[in-house]
Amino acid sequence: MASILENALRLRRAGKNEEALALLRALLAATPGNAQILFHTASVLDGLGREAEAVPLYVAAMTNGLSGAELRAAYVGLGSSYRVLGKYDESKRVLEEGLQKFPQAHEIRVFLAMTLHSLQQDPESTSRLLQMIADTATDAQVKAYEPAIRFYAENLLRQANRGPGTADGKRVTGKDRPGKISARKKPDSCR
Repeated sequence: MASILENALRLRRAGKNEEALALLRALLAATPGNAQILFHTASVLDGLGREAEAVPLYVAAMTNGLSGAELRAAYVGLGSSYRVLGKYDESKRVLEEGLQKFPQAHEIRVFLAMTLHSLQQDPESTSRLLQMIADTATDAQVKAYEPAIRFYAENLLRQANRGPGTADGKRVTGKDRPGKISARKKPDSCR
């Protein structure tokens, strides 16, 4: 079984997804509840654009004891598949659950941001991406602006909670808009 799975994964890496799928389906028929095979079959289907077929296999893999890096990847795959299928609330639920189990999973954070965008929750989506950039940036020029990036990310969430174009219940416009950072203002770390 292990050598057949390795063959299927090799075929997938080579871009031969249909051939990989045939091997994985044969393995799945022989070992129907195998979480690892369910996961890899779902992943191949997902990669082929067959998300509706992938979803139940991701769910089965996760409920049958999938663990570690494969579980982490399954949260991304399932959440992304739900988003592609227009099931944005399910996508959000799955990705948030994934972040609970894997709080440092930046890839889950990115897919959650895409889902939030699909749900038209753009301030939260952008805020999450900015927070991730601040958390993961290695570029010295980006790191120099980390305080400003974090400030803006937090302001976006505050603005979203108050409603668009409002500050403490009053309508504001232009340079007084909450969350706006002057291009001339630099964080203390940049002065």
